[in-house]
Amino acid sequence: MNTKSFPKFLSISTYFTKYISTNFSLFRSRPRTYFNKFLSISRPQAAYFYKFLLISIFFYFTLCPSSFAQDPLNSKLKVEGETEISVGSLRLKPVKGSAPANPQVGDLYFSSNTLYTWDGSAWQTVSEEGDLFYNDADNSLYFYDGTEWQKLGGGGGPKAVATRIVAASDSLDTSRADYVCDGTDDQEEINDAINEVYNNPNNPGLGGSVYLLAGTYNITAPIQLKSNISLIGEGAGTVLKVDSSSNYNVINAQGTSTNHLSGILISQLRIDGDKDNVSGSNCGISFGYVDDSKITKIWIENLTSHGVSLQNSSCNILSKSFFIKNNSDGIYLSSSEDSIISKSNFSENGYAGIKLDASDNNIIDSNIVYKNDKKGIILDSSSNNIILGNNISYTQDWHGLQLYSSSRFNIVYGNNINNNNQGFLINQSSTHNLISSNVITLSSSASDYGIRVYQSDDNLLVGNNIYDEETNNASLSIANSSEVLIASNLISYPGSPDYGIEIDSGSSDNYLAGNQVIDSDADAPGKIEDGGTETKYTQKEKMTLEA
Repeated sequence: MNTKSFPKFLSISTYFTKYISTNFSLFRSRPRTYFNKFLSISRPQAAYFYKFLLISIFFYFTLCPSSFAQDPLNSKLKVEGETEISVGSLRLKPVKGSAPANPQVGDLYFSSNTLYTWDGSAWQTVSEEGDLFYNDADNSLYFYDGTEWQKLGGGGGPKAVATRIVAASDSLDTSRADYVCDGTDDQEEINDAINEVYNNPNNPGLGGSVYLLAGTYNITAPIQLKSNISLIGEGAGTVLKVDSSSNYNVINAQGTSTNHLSGILISQLRIDGDKDNVSGSNCGISFGYVDDSKITKIWIENLTSHGVSLQNSSCNILSKSFFIKNNSDGIYLSSSEDSIISKSNFSENGYAGIKLDASDNNIIDSNIVYKNDKKGIILDSSSNNIILGNNISYTQDWHGLQLYSSSRFNIVYGNNINNNNQGFLINQSSTHNLISSNVITLSSSASDYGIRVYQSDDNLLVGNNIYDEETNNASLSIANSSEVLIASNLISYPGSPDYGIEIDSGSSDNYLAGNQVIDSDADAPGKIEDGGTETKYTQKEKMTLEA
């Protein structure tokens, strides 16, 4: 990009930043034609970020995993009487067929295939995929498949979904189960249940659900999932525990390059890698060549490798889960695309909370990433991703967030990157990224920059807020990088070193506009250390006019 195009670029970028911050909710409700209309507008080449945002948000809100096929099998489930038992997340308080006269918070009733709960002021619908409840009216367990409530069994007649129920050796009630584990090699009974559902002679391959009752399942080899299989527990009380030092994935779904798996759901269970007592290399969940599937409401902890690993997989959703104290990454994506990682908690993992490796067109949204050892979130050779609204804090050794090794055309917007040992690094030819509206704070014990751009050209740093208490380095640093736009950032630093923005001698043709730099110790305007060549300014302290 020629520096003479920067004024026009700045104008477009400022509008773009303001527009997405005030109109993001508007995009959520617009149909396809709305986006097509906007994308047909001609505009300068420099506004490719705007186009990419529209395409990415369109992908985000139209991505839908395949529905899970269902099929009847005979049932063994039978629950009788005024049962009032709570096991994990399973609701066993009987649900009535009409609204109670004087409802209490949490009361439920089921009518016209809709489950309602009282929130203290009004009846709200319950429709979260993977939810379960016991219906007193027909003595049946119901499961929400993402579209409607399906009967799992009980009462009279066949189930509405192909289902098998598995109990652990220590489950409270094994009488409801089709398979009862003995506490040794418990994956064998679970795999038998999966195979029976998958090979249902009436509709082979169409799949169904395997339901794991609360209890501890000792796993010594992989649980092997197939297409259109749902593996559902009763919440954190359903524990899959690694019980062998050999190398294996606790839950494994492996397709091939020519035959991908799809339609898998994993929900409401805990995976315990028991890393202090086993020496093998274990992932909690491993997908290879798996598409259109969902992992939600799970707990994955203490694995000797990754919590979840996705390789050569696309259009998957990972949400509302906990990834804790795994030796490597909480979630690792390799050569995987068009997936969403959202509303999950990543804490105290041995390398990164989330790592993308050669993975494009993904969204990382609204996660809490806390106290991971090396990195909070890292993109390695990964492009066209959106990192939005995450809280990344207390990374122990290195960076809260990093774009590394030719990670290009990413949008990093609206994240809180707080109290990490080092802030945000963009390096090794990671170009054409938009970094906007992030809040970055560094405590006095931090060891590095708020934002550092190293050997990476053509990036936009717009509208970020950096509050820096460390005294070793500048709050914002540009090193060996050219044609970087630094605009409308608010930077507060403690006066040592005596500059808030640093541009080194290996950098050229960069553009600074409208930044506010404050020396917090002196309560005065801060300084810019500019050792670069052909730097252009349009702000209060300096002004550069182009011919």
